[in-house]
Amino acid sequence: MPILTINGILIIILLGILAAYSLREHRWWLLPIDLAGVVAAGLAVGMELGHFENRILTIATMAAITLVLIVNIWFVFRDLRSGEMGDLLDNGLPRRGALYRMIAGEDELREEVNSRQEEEISEGLQALELWKVGNESYVDGNYLDALSKYELSLRWVPSVPAAVNASAAALELQKFEEAERYAATALEIRDDCVEAWVNRGLALERLQRPEEALQAYEKALELAPQDVVIHLLAGRVLRRLGQLDRAVEVLDRGLEIAPDHSELLFEKSLALIRQGRREDALPFLTETVKRNPKHYLAFFHLANTLNRLDRNEEAVHYYDLVLKLKPDHTEAWNNRGIALSKMRRLRKAIQSYKKALALRPQYHEAWINLALAHDSLGQANEALRAYKQFLDLAPSSMTKHIELTRRRVQELEQQIQRRKARKKAETAQEKAEDGGSGEPIVVGAPPEQKKVDEKAADVVE
Repeated sequence: MPILTINGILIIILLGILAAYSLREHRWWLLPIDLAGVVAAGLAVGMELGHFENRILTIATMAAITLVLIVNIWFVFRDLRSGEMGDLLDNGLPRRGALYRMIAGEDELREEVNSRQEEEISEGLQALELWKVGNESYVDGNYLDALSKYELSLRWVPSVPAAVNASAAALELQKFEEAERYAATALEIRDDCVEAWVNRGLALERLQRPEEALQAYEKALELAPQDVVIHLLAGRVLRRLGQLDRAVEVLDRGLEIAPDHSELLFEKSLALIRQGRREDALPFLTETVKRNPKHYLAFFHLANTLNRLDRNEEAVHYYDLVLKLKPDHTEAWNNRGIALSKMRRLRKAIQSYKKALALRPQYHEAWINLALAHDSLGQANEALRAYKQFLDLAPSSMTKHIELTRRRVQELEQQIQRRKARKKAETAQEKAEDGGSGEPIVVGAPPEQKKVDEKAADVVE
């Protein structure tokens, strides 16, 4: 087989792999380009095998193939630079989606083993073997067994790889105090270990010690200023601490390194929302869902932002997308109902509130919203039941809502009593008229129903 034909077949295989990667990364627009490259390469192979010579067609197919390869190489390089291809290049350590760090290569542990005295070589080799077995257990999803193996490895030879990986396994098991202790052990051995600083920060965050977590992330950033995930973690903890200007600054530095990193874009949108800059947050949320169409939290915050801006039709559309991805998202059902209520589509709003309550019967915000929707439709009995449920469940901090609800409950109870009295009087009047005796009973006109001025419970972020 001619060498050009072999090269053409290899290019077809390569472009097929790149097309699969585009599909995996949800780059739908890049998929036709890759498929066009496959067709061009197939045409080139066909021309070679059929001994068909057409200089213009040959140049055109080669140019098309080259262009497709350049586009794909650029995207792969960018993903490598931003760290988004790490899960394709490692050996399962850590699992995909994990923010903590692990050490997969054994070189550092071997160096520590080799640096020990001759009589301790067997202990060092035992530590290395236990560390490897721990890694295998981790990849298999047996995190408890992995942690026990890392602990045994540390007993034989205290090493950075075993301590770091033990902290990662402890984080996976939600043993946050142990995770922090193992990370600290790694830092006692080598204080410039980025992985240990990251894992320590994650453990401290979960232990509700955000200031210390921030210090750990800042130290990690000093050691690895190009690591976009550390920018993400530092920006997140700054946002949670309310240091919003600093959070935006750190996230912007991360976005300079990786402009299309979906989690950085999402985290910046949350910081902007906290600053009250909802209009500014919209492009970042839109870009996040474009980059990751399965990011239901980004869809949720996009819908909430549009809801707050009274762009209710758009908000309902995005709540629907959230609920396609996560049908049991109670806040999405509740907030969808709020958007529908604002559009006076009250019956559909009631359906949304009821769906939220079916999923979470103790959801007091949904009860008050359901009550207000029924009240607006003049459905006094249904409104009264929902108001009373809200009063049973509402936390004491909702003083204003509780006070207004109690007042409205009294009004509705009086209204229902008056209605019953009217009905009773009308029945008595009909009986009197049928009997042909007595004076007709004059029933006073009911007072005008008071409208509930209080807004629905606020959009739940």
